[in-house]
Amino acid sequence: MNPAKWLQRFLIWRSRHVSKRNFLLLISVLIGIAAGLASTLLKWWVHFWEELLIGINEDFSFEYLYLLFPVIGIALTI
Repeated sequence: MNPAKWLQRFLIWRSRHVSKRNFLLLISVLIGIAAGLASTLLKWWVHFWEELLIGINEDFSFEYLYLLFPVIGIALTI
């Protein structure tokens, strides 16, 4: 079925069965849960890369990679 048709059917159902206030509260809760999960995933991802890069850096006598890590981060950001 066409996604536009699904959306139209959902909006008709929502207007008949759920008030605007309750719908807003439900959407707020769902967005809050999604944001919490995304922040947890991001935190886990950063710690994973930190442990990986620290493990790689232990092989060098001088911390050359500590000079290179910020450059890599800036390059990825750009």
